[in-house]
Amino acid sequence: MTHIAIIEDSREDADLLEAFAARYGKEKGKEFRISRFANAITFLTNFTPIYDAVFIDIQMPHMNGMEAAAKLREKDATVPVVFITNMADFAVQGYAVNAIDFVVTPVSYYNFSVMMDKVLRLTEARFPEVILKTAEGAVRVRTDDVVYVEVLGHRIIYHLADRDIEIWGVLKAHEEKLEKLGFVRCNKYCLANLKYVEKVSGYDLILGGHSLTITRTRKKEFMQRLVEYYGEKF
Repeated sequence: MTHIAIIEDSREDADLLEAFAARYGKEKGKEFRISRFANAITFLTNFTPIYDAVFIDIQMPHMNGMEAAAKLREKDATVPVVFITNMADFAVQGYAVNAIDFVVTPVSYYNFSVMMDKVLRLTEARFPEVILKTAEGAVRVRTDDVVYVEVLGHRIIYHLADRDIEIWGVLKAHEEKLEKLGFVRCNKYCLANLKYVEKVSGYDLILGGHSLTITRTRKKEFMQRLVEYYGEKF
């Protein structure tokens, strides 16, 4: 799932962008989560880098889009930024904050879809995906969305932040694919995504709101990988 932030003070324009995203997702087989903000100050307050792309209206009261993008870059240096503007001349300034594109209002669906193709190429490069073959068919999952992977008998369960996906297989095969992407075995049955680790206390591991156990024989390697991932935080 691709998480997009829309920072737009015009409700009509925000509605149109969200409708275009829904149409694009249906045509391309993609899922989008849209978070809308009426102004940049609300967006930046208590900001966390959870977005895959940010659409910013350039002309807004209190803080314009250029100022907002500059402050965003202090918090997230790589998230794709797209400017929304009614004057193309303004968008040229976007290169100063590494904006990837701009769309001129009134936005056409064609221009929106071309821009979204570019956004997805960048987001998919940032976050690798795996294809999981479920009983209902193949499902494309971004590894960045996976909190941990668990084996129960011959069932492999991918625990995502918003749902679980169950397939058949052996954990070793998934470990070989995921170990270079920040996943580490914490015990015989689970691969933990280091991105979601919140706390390690003894052999207790909290990640993404879930509680797991680190076995004694895996504790040293797990902590070493965790320190490599986060630095000295842990």
